[in-house]
Amino acid sequence: MLETHPDQVRAALAELGIQAGDSLLVHSALQYLGRPVGGAEMYLQVLLDLLGPAGTLAVPAFNFAFARGEGFDPAVTPSSGMGVFSELVRQHPLALRTPHPLQSLAVLGQHAADLAGRDTPCAFDPGSAFERMLELDFKLLLLGADIQAASMVHYSEQRAGVPYRYWKDFGGQVRTPAGW
Repeated sequence: MLETHPDQVRAALAELGIQAGDSLLVHSALQYLGRPVGGAEMYLQVLLDLLGPAGTLAVPAFNFAFARGEGFDPAVTPSSGMGVFSELVRQHPLALRTPHPLQSLAVLGQHAADLAGRDTPCAFDPGSAFERMLELDFKLLLLGADIQAASMVHYSEQRAGVPYRYWKDFGGQVRTPAGW
């Protein structure tokens, strides 16, 4: 199996124009990139090193169990179906998570508190973390993921009011700083 080394990742990111201070929304499917030398943590370390203290890294930390009646605790509910990299970022000790019970983000860096403090009924509503990422000129990085996986596509679809999107309300328990 092909091995992926940190220097290769750094070079590829530099060629894409990603630099210190950037803000990135990263969707990943690392299984398509070969075996990372150092594990998935290698990608996280390379990105954090490259972005530096002025940068921001966001990943989808979605979990659709809320739609099946399970409670959502942003501190401990795992991301589900988003891949090993998203869960790795979510579990980082400095990561903050947006409070949306279905389509949350895990965020590290300069804009983490701003994004995590945005609580809108739909994850793609005006005032949401997704809208704020556009205002902050986030870049989208697909690490092995297809463009169809990009949550900004869904944000754009909602914003455009496309007729093929179906919206449904869900209710349930969400843990907040005040409790359940």
